[in-house]
Amino acid sequence: MDSFDTAKQALVEAGRDLDALFETAVTLPGVSTNPFESWRQTLDAMKAQMAEGVLRVAVVGSIKSGKSTFVNSFFGGDYVKRGAGVVTCIVTRIRHGQDLAATLYLKTWDEVNAEIEQAMVLFPSFDWRGADGKIDIRRQTDREKLGHALELLGDEQLITQGTINMNAVLISSYLQGFDRIKDLMDASSASKEFGAGEFASHKDFVGHEPLAVYLKDVCLSLPAGQGVEDQVEVADCQGSDSPNPLHLAMIEDYLLKTHFIIYVISSRTGVRQADIRFLSLIKKMGLASNIYFVINCDFSEHESVADLRSLLERITGEIALLRPDPEVFCFSSLFHLFSGIKDELNDKDLARLNQWELDSDMRSFSDYESKRFLDILDKRLTRDRMALLLKSHVDRASMMASGVGDWINITRDFVSQDAGRAEELVRQMAVEKEGVDRIRAMVKNTLDGALRQARQEVGQDVDRFFDPNMGPAVTDLWEFINQYQAPQPETSPGSFTNAVYSVFSDLKRAVDRHMAEQLNPAVARFVKDEEAKIGRMVNDIARPYGTMVDGALSRYEKTLGEMGIVLADQKMGAPYQLDVSRVRRLAGLQVPGLTAAMRYSARVRTEAIMRKSAYSAGSFLKRIFNKESKPLDRNDSKAIAHALARMKEETRKSLEEHFMDFRENLKFQYMFKLLDLSAVTLQEDLSDRLKIFVEGMDQSAGLVNETQASKEQAREILASMETRRKEIADKLASAGKLTGL
Repeated sequence: MDSFDTAKQALVEAGRDLDALFETAVTLPGVSTNPFESWRQTLDAMKAQMAEGVLRVAVVGSIKSGKSTFVNSFFGGDYVKRGAGVVTCIVTRIRHGQDLAATLYLKTWDEVNAEIEQAMVLFPSFDWRGADGKIDIRRQTDREKLGHALELLGDEQLITQGTINMNAVLISSYLQGFDRIKDLMDASSASKEFGAGEFASHKDFVGHEPLAVYLKDVCLSLPAGQGVEDQVEVADCQGSDSPNPLHLAMIEDYLLKTHFIIYVISSRTGVRQADIRFLSLIKKMGLASNIYFVINCDFSEHESVADLRSLLERITGEIALLRPDPEVFCFSSLFHLFSGIKDELNDKDLARLNQWELDSDMRSFSDYESKRFLDILDKRLTRDRMALLLKSHVDRASMMASGVGDWINITRDFVSQDAGRAEELVRQMAVEKEGVDRIRAMVKNTLDGALRQARQEVGQDVDRFFDPNMGPAVTDLWEFINQYQAPQPETSPGSFTNAVYSVFSDLKRAVDRHMAEQLNPAVARFVKDEEAKIGRMVNDIARPYGTMVDGALSRYEKTLGEMGIVLADQKMGAPYQLDVSRVRRLAGLQVPGLTAAMRYSARVRTEAIMRKSAYSAGSFLKRIFNKESKPLDRNDSKAIAHALARMKEETRKSLEEHFMDFRENLKFQYMFKLLDLSAVTLQEDLSDRLKIFVEGMDQSAGLVNETQASKEQAREILASMETRRKEIADKLASAGKLTGL
C-alpha cells in the first residue's frame, strides 16, 4: 500500500470512528444533538467528495506521435485503439474499476441533428431540410435528402486548399453509421458498456469513423494491478494537429480540467511545427508548468544509444525555448508494450520484438529511461493526490477531533460541579458566547457586502474581456476576419451556390483555427487570472476575521482555564487562507466548454448572404444557365467578393451573439458561483473553529441536574470517548504527516 492509500485509509477509519463518537455523545442524558449532527453532515459530505475527487492526466501530442501506444504501454496491455482516425476527436479516459470494462458515452439525437445543421450552413443544395424546416436523421426522407446533397458536391467543394471538407466527411459518416448505431441511440441509456468478454468491441466504435461520430467519449475501467491508481484518470487525447479546429478546442476543454500533462513526441519526426504551435498554446493557457515530455523512440529508426542521447539532447534544447528546464524522457513505448503482451503478439510483431531484444544497449537505455519516468510520475501522482484529494479533509477532520476534545473536557467538568458552581460556569460561558456570536454575525454581514462588490467587479472584468469593441481577444478576432482574403474559387463548372459554399468553408475553417489557437487560450488565461483574483478578494476579507476568531478562541481558552478546564490543542498561528481551487474542485465547478464558442455558424443567415450577393452575380449566373465553363471574369469575382463581405458580416454577428451567451454563462454559471461558494466555505471554515462554543458547550449544563448514578455513568462514557478521541487524533496526525499538513 503506497502513502496515498495509507493516508486515505487512515482518514476513512478516522471518519468512521468520529461518526461513532458523535453517536455515543448524543446518548448522554441532558445533551443536545448539536453540534454533532452538523459534524456528521460534514463527514457525509467529505465521504462523497473523496469518492468523486479525481486527479486527471492528459496524454497529448501531434498525430502519429505514439500517444495511444504510450498509454497502452503505461497500463501494460493493448487497451486503447492504436492508429484511430483523425477526423473525429474522441477522448478515451482510463480509470480504476472493479472489472475490465469499456463504456461508450453517446450523443443524443438532438445533438447529432444540431451538428448536421451546423455542417449544412450555406450548403449548395437547399433541398435537404425536412417538411418542418428542420433536419432529423432518424427520418428516411431526411437521410435521402442529405445523401443527395452530398452527391451534388464537386471535387472543389470536397477538397479545398489541399484540405478535406470536414463537414462533408461528418455528414457522410453520420449517414454510413446510422443503421448500425440507431438501436443503441434509441435505448433508454445514454451509454453502452462492454464487459470483459466483449471489451475489445469498443475499438470498433473508436476506430471506425461512421460509428465514432456518434460518441462523446469513451471510458475504460481497468482492475487493480494493471497500472491504474485509485482516483487517477489518464486520458488519451486526439492529435493536436487534427485538420478539424473543433478537435483542438475539445482538447483545450479537457486540459482545463487536467492537473498535469504528458506530452508525447515521436523520435522519427522530433519537434514539429505542430508541436511548437501546441506548446505555445499550452503556455498561453497557463499550463506549461505541469508537463512531462516523453520522446517515443522507434528502435528501428536509430543506429545506437549515442544516436538516442544526441536526439534527447537536441529535443530538450528545442523544448526549453518554450518551457525552461523541461523534464524529458526517452524510451520505446512499443518495445515495452510488446514485452508486456509477448504471448498475444502475431508473428510479425514477435519477430520485431525478438530483433529489438538482441540490442542490449538500446534495451537497457530504454529500460532506464522508462523506470526514471515511472518513478518520478509515481511520486508526482502520490504528492498531488495527497494535496488535491486528502489534505483539506484531514484538516477538517482534525478540527472536529479537537472540538470533540474540548466538548469532552467541558462536559466532564460540568459533571463534577454542584448546581451553584455549574450556574456560574454557564454564566461566564454565556458572556464569551455572546462575543463569539457577534464575530459570526460580523463575518456574515461583511461577507454579504463584500460579495456584492466582488460580484460587480468580476462581472465587469468578464464584460470588458468580451466587449465586442474593446476586448483585446475579441477585437483581434474581428481584425482577423476583416483582413481575411478568400482563395480564388475553382474555375470548373458549377453554380454560384457552390462557389459561395467553398468560400464560406475556407472562411469558417480559418476563423475556427484562429479561435482555437488564439482566442481560446486567451479565455483560459483570463479565467485563471480571475480565479486568482477571487482568491485574493476572499482572503483579504478573511484575514482580519481569521485573526479575530483566533483571538476569541484564545480568550475563551483563557476563561475556561481559569475555571480549571483545559482545552484540546487549537490549530492557531498561521493566518487563515482559503484555497479557491479546493472550493472549485469540491463543488465540481467547470468552466463553460470552449467548444461552445465555436458553434456559431448555425446562426449565420444563409438567405441574407445569397440574397445580397446574387444580384451582382451578372455573367456568372448567366454562364451557369448557359452551362458554360470558363475562367471567372471580373464580374464573377465581384459577385464572390460581395458574398464574402456578407459572410464576414454574418459571421461577426453570429459570433457576437454566441460570445454574449458564453459571457453570461461564464459569469453566472462559473465566476459568480465560485464567488458564492468561496464565501460560504469561508463562513463554514471560520464557523467550524467556533462551532463547539456556539452550539454545544452551554448545553452540557443539563448534566448537572442528573442523578449521581447518571453522572457516574456519564464520566465513564466521557473517559472512554476521550481514549477513542486520542486514537482518532493519532490517526489523523499520521495522515497529516503523509499529506504534508
